[in-house]
Amino acid sequence: LISQRAQNLIQLCRPEEDLDSVGGLDVLKEWLFKRGKLVRNEGNARASGLPKPKGVLVTGPPGCGKSFLARAVAGSWGVNLIRLDPPRLFAPLVGETEQNFIAAFGTIQSLAPAVLWIDEFEKLFHSASDQQGDGGVLSRVLALVLDFLQSRREGIFVCATTNAIAGLPQEIMRAGRFDAVFFIDLPQRNEREHILRILFRKYGLDGKLHITEQLLRATDNFSGAELEQAICDLLCE
Repeated sequence: LISQRAQNLIQLCRPEEDLDSVGGLDVLKEWLFKRGKLVRNEGNARASGLPKPKGVLVTGPPGCGKSFLARAVAGSWGVNLIRLDPPRLFAPLVGETEQNFIAAFGTIQSLAPAVLWIDEFEKLFHSASDQQGDGGVLSRVLALVLDFLQSRREGIFVCATTNAIAGLPQEIMRAGRFDAVFFIDLPQRNEREHILRILFRKYGLDGKLHITEQLLRATDNFSGAELEQAICDLLCE
């Protein structure tokens, strides 16, 4: 019913992980734990008078856990996880794209509390040169997105991920659209160790394999996705 109401423009996902399943990123996870209390009105959050958190923009190389983090946030907070897929929103007919955005944002607001996951956020916006022949569609889309990010959307926490933050319009980066911007880089040594421990538990390898200094050196410059793929390849041998 939700999918029909939003004309299949959004996906209501089932989060299967939580922040404890995220290896490393201690500063970001601590930041999210604190904001989660405000989203759920826990403790003194309701009486504090603080505005609800608006969201976080996460950038970094592919495979470093940006999308996994968005799913883990919703699972840790125990709220709905909504995925906004940019390619679904653009349509060829005049005015249809704008109506798609309005319908999607209206449905999203009715599902609060929720985490809105916008993957590859930069794909919502093209370069300025692409705007010459679109009849002003991209400028109107930008206005709708800015209005949504700036509006009073109580209980909707936006987790936007991007591989190319330079491709975002300057208006998006203005203070007030997001609460913070975090860069996720390739995991360092201690983070790789944490990720490997989580993956060993996930694939039933606890007690069968051990994390050695040789293993940590061999996986230098591996992303989280590459570490998981290496373990999957090992299990297939």
